[in-house]
Amino acid sequence: MSDQHLSNNSWGELLPLHKKVAAGDGIEWLKKAWNIFTKDFVIWLVAIVAWLAVAFFISLVPFLGVAVVFLTTPILFAGFYYAANQAHQGQNIEFEDFLYGFKNKLQPLLILGVVQFVFYFVVTLISTGLIAVGGVALIASAGAESMGGMIASLILGLISVLLMSLISIPFSMAMLYAPILVAFHNLDIKDAMMKSFKACLSNWLAWLVFCIVVSILFALSILTLGLGTLVLILLCSISVYASYRSIFLKA
Repeated sequence: MSDQHLSNNSWGELLPLHKKVAAGDGIEWLKKAWNIFTKDFVIWLVAIVAWLAVAFFISLVPFLGVAVVFLTTPILFAGFYYAANQAHQGQNIEFEDFLYGFKNKLQPLLILGVVQFVFYFVVTLISTGLIAVGGVALIASAGAESMGGMIASLILGLISVLLMSLISIPFSMAMLYAPILVAFHNLDIKDAMMKSFKACLSNWLAWLVFCIVVSILFALSILTLGLGTLVLILLCSISVYASYRSIFLKA
């Protein structure tokens, strides 16, 4: 497999400026994802189970395992998006398609993984530091029978949660489409992340509708003893591909 697979411009022409879609498109992305998934649902399920199993066992290695998972996530996502594009073009999906990122554009995708790992590592350190300070304050307040330390610990805990959210959400927006734009449109990392962030910001309402629907589906998936959750994870991944086509490509 090589970049020659993309020489037929099957990914379409990238717009200079992303489109702003309707709120209801958040549901349409899920519908399109479902159509792609059901064409070859067995291989999709095998791929996600294999991915999660490997990620689980790798993550058991202290620190290094988690780092490897973060570093390889953009590479693996590129493979899932490539498989989704194959299905969209009416091609049969092969397991090899999911390994596309390891054979093409490996270096820029790996750099994306490094950016992702460093970001969450720093944010986790800051958050852990705030929680630790809050814990010390709580212990001190217990000894002094003072409400001040307890209040301080609660405030620091809330600040930690808010900080994680305020920083992580924009970063997640910047990372969402970056693997696709880097792997299949040869954008550099900075431009890909900026385009991704701006596209998510312009289409926040569609993504809000999407997240609400996914949250409801997730609650229902609990009744399926895990199988529904696996399908939902796949649908979310394929939905990113579907949304990319409606936001970034010429019709």
